[in-house]
Amino acid sequence: MSDLLSDKNGINKDEYFNNPEYRKSVSKFLKFERRMKRSLWIGIPVVTGLFLFVLIMAFQDLPSLEELENPKSEMASVVYSDDGEVIHRFFNTNRRIVPLSEISPNAINALLASEDRRFYEHWGFDLVRTIKAMGINVATLSIQQGASTITQQLSRTLFLKTAEQTYTRKLRELYTAVQIERTYTKSEILSMYLNTVYFGSGAHGIQAASQTYFGKNAKDLNILEAATLVGILPAPNSYNPISRPQKALDRRNLILYNMKEVGYVSEDAYQKLIVTPIETKFTSVTDMGLAPYFTEEVRQYLQDEGDARGFNLYNDGLSIYTTIDSRMQDIANNVVIEHLDSIQVYFDKTFTWDPELVSILVQETTPYQNAVQKKENPAQIMKRLRADKAFMDSLKNEKRWLQAAFVVLDPHTGFVKAWVGGKDFSKTKFDHVSQAKRQPGSSFKPIIYSVVIDKGYPPTYEVLNQPITIEDPTVPGGWWTPKNSEGDFGGMTTLRDALKQSLNLITIRLVIEIAKPSDVVQYAQRMGIKSRLQAVNSIALGSSEVTPLEMASAYGTFPNEGVHVDPVSVLRVEDINGNVVLENSLGSQEVFSKETAYIATSMLQTVMNEGTGAATRGRYKFYGPAGGKTGTTNEHGDAWFCGFTPDLTAAVWVGNDDRRIHFQSMEFGQGARAALPIWAKFMKKVYERPDIRLEKANFIKPPGVFELQICRDSKKIATEFCPDTYIEVFTKLTAPTVPCDKHTSAGAVEAEKKPAKKKIGF
Repeated sequence: MSDLLSDKNGINKDEYFNNPEYRKSVSKFLKFERRMKRSLWIGIPVVTGLFLFVLIMAFQDLPSLEELENPKSEMASVVYSDDGEVIHRFFNTNRRIVPLSEISPNAINALLASEDRRFYEHWGFDLVRTIKAMGINVATLSIQQGASTITQQLSRTLFLKTAEQTYTRKLRELYTAVQIERTYTKSEILSMYLNTVYFGSGAHGIQAASQTYFGKNAKDLNILEAATLVGILPAPNSYNPISRPQKALDRRNLILYNMKEVGYVSEDAYQKLIVTPIETKFTSVTDMGLAPYFTEEVRQYLQDEGDARGFNLYNDGLSIYTTIDSRMQDIANNVVIEHLDSIQVYFDKTFTWDPELVSILVQETTPYQNAVQKKENPAQIMKRLRADKAFMDSLKNEKRWLQAAFVVLDPHTGFVKAWVGGKDFSKTKFDHVSQAKRQPGSSFKPIIYSVVIDKGYPPTYEVLNQPITIEDPTVPGGWWTPKNSEGDFGGMTTLRDALKQSLNLITIRLVIEIAKPSDVVQYAQRMGIKSRLQAVNSIALGSSEVTPLEMASAYGTFPNEGVHVDPVSVLRVEDINGNVVLENSLGSQEVFSKETAYIATSMLQTVMNEGTGAATRGRYKFYGPAGGKTGTTNEHGDAWFCGFTPDLTAAVWVGNDDRRIHFQSMEFGQGARAALPIWAKFMKKVYERPDIRLEKANFIKPPGVFELQICRDSKKIATEFCPDTYIEVFTKLTAPTVPCDKHTSAGAVEAEKKPAKKKIGF
């Protein structure tokens, strides 16, 4: 009966038609129902659309399958020394990728215990951790708790590159993490994670972090170091062991606690570890390394090569194998600084500031130039600036510093073993080894003598040591009257004695009479000197400017039996996969015969034992086989020493960048005092180092060289009656064939006395 009284919507028909109040309430309900239906018809599509829009936005720009399979990270290129040490890195991002097998298990355990204990059980996200984190976030109406697994963190670091705390990011992160898990093994995910995360102090990846904080490779991390690094990850600035040591210690101990909970560390070991302080060996990301001038040379070379060969020095993670020896480089650095500091004291005591020079220096300063631009009176500017004590002290202090160049090569391979381009790379980037061209002075003379010997003249050949005046349009007045450094002269002098005493007059006569300037230029170029040389008579005294690298290279021709080998800095470059992208081969050419090389070497040994290089033996106690030559230019502006052993050849230059500022006398300005000590101290230390293992072998005498007992007076084969004899070296064509005819019987003829040396003024 009730069904007959109610319609399909449950409205009582009798009440509806007979009760106005009931009818009014039904009308309101029906209107509400109609509005709700309209809202649902509109709302459901809108909500659905918004949901789809959020999903679309969340998954927009996600990494493609190709990107997931081939993730790209900027990687540092590492420069290795010849003895396997890392000496520098080139990078935009300081990262170096290593396989998981090259990462300490301590680091892996610390990471799993602290960041993702269920790593091997989930497929990219941990549902249990996610539910717990969502509960906390809903309760606090915020995103306070994260539940990111290692894979999710990797997806954010490697592909999403954002740290925003939004649900959209979480969706993107979760989806990418699942795709990563489908693409890679767990070991590969761990490896990628540890190689990409940021550890602070400019270190990306655990290899860079290990070297930055502890000076070791990732495979060598102990448990304390590993826990310290993993502790940095959540907040690299807050837990940095260098800038925040206490916070880093607390965080490290928390990591150790997590490792104990999981079972990686026993209770006893944990109690001992947490009381151990953090010990670091920090290397700043801005550190220029052991050989900054050398690595800058390498950088310039490889940037040019990279443009031609298609590799990027800063992003491609190259392995750069160089010729430098880190042990020799360390010795070279210390020797140069020690010597420059000591000789700077003498320079400061003896140098006097010429008023005219000071005025010129003031005029070259920026304050003076700016004042001139403002139309100030020059005389007033000069008076004001010279009265400013702070300004003048600063100017003189800037100008007074001595600089040095020191480069060591292996003469047989051309390999650069040590390279010091200046006193302090942080203050001046100008490389005095390869960029500073200065007059070599008498250190150039061995090249002239090698030309003479190669033309068939023996060491016993005599030249007149007397003043000479030469027509020369390149000098003021058109006439040049050279002098010996001491102003003296003498009689006939052998080539060996002339080189030993560094006699300018003899060398000039050799260039005029035997070794023509054009010949000297040709030989010098074949010996590795690439700077432009002037074919003039003054080339005998080293008038043309050259670099220390060129001089070291040229001197290497002597111990290498007359063969010059071009300097080599980079052996090879490998890409991240170990493929060789650049490899250098030796460039060499024969300059003169083995016989010429050996005879010249013998004469340069005399320079070291008895001549201008004798301080190497007496004062600095280096007694190994060696040849060398000092050099000092006019007004003591450039001090040189170039020399070699059977294993190494090296060149030293000492002076001031401003040529107007120089030593005031020969006492400290000569090559034997200003430059030679660096060479001698270096060689002594290198040959004494047992880990370098250089033997004091003798120079190789070729079969074509003969040793004969010679009468010092007659220069012929000595007889039993000759009162003064010595061993001399000859080729078959230059050896004397007749005995001495001055001493034919005991006491018959006394050795002829040499004329006393006479002094002439400068």
